[in-house]
Amino acid sequence: LEEAERLANEFLQNFVPAAQEEQNPQGLYGQVGTVYWNLGQIAEQQGDVNRAAAYYEMVQRNYSEAQAYDPEQDSWWNVAQAAQEAENQLEGVDEAQVDEILQELLEQEQAWIEAAQQQAQEEAENEENTEVTEDNPEVPNTAEEIAEEIERIESSI
Repeated sequence: LEEAERLANEFLQNFVPAAQEEQNPQGLYGQVGTVYWNLGQIAEQQGDVNRAAAYYEMVQRNYSEAQAYDPEQDSWWNVAQAAQEAENQLEGVDEAQVDEILQELLEQEQAWIEAAQQQAQEEAENEENTEVTEDNPEVPNTAEEIAEEIERIESSI
């Protein structure tokens, strides 16, 4: 589970900024919402109901339109609705602690967005002096690569 959590956080760091910009429920935005939902599932399995609730709240707050594809059912499901249902099943939740964790998550997400904006600004300033190269090959950048990364995270749970 720790490896899945590490991969999920790495994925979020790389893709939250683009997902927030994109806002496509069945695209990157939906995939980021699904990763947050997966982190809630991981926290639940680890017995951390407060962290699980915070991840589920994050989905409902920032990714309310996110959808994930279920190939077995050949249909899309609403990630925020699943997060709400999962959160409703949690017992022993300390709302104050959930709010604190949620605030940390929101601040982290904002930091990722600001870092991406700063990087984009620096790249734009240096563009005329820089040779155009391929994107970082270690970071998935196509829908297929992103889907594979999510599948790898989910299989680690």
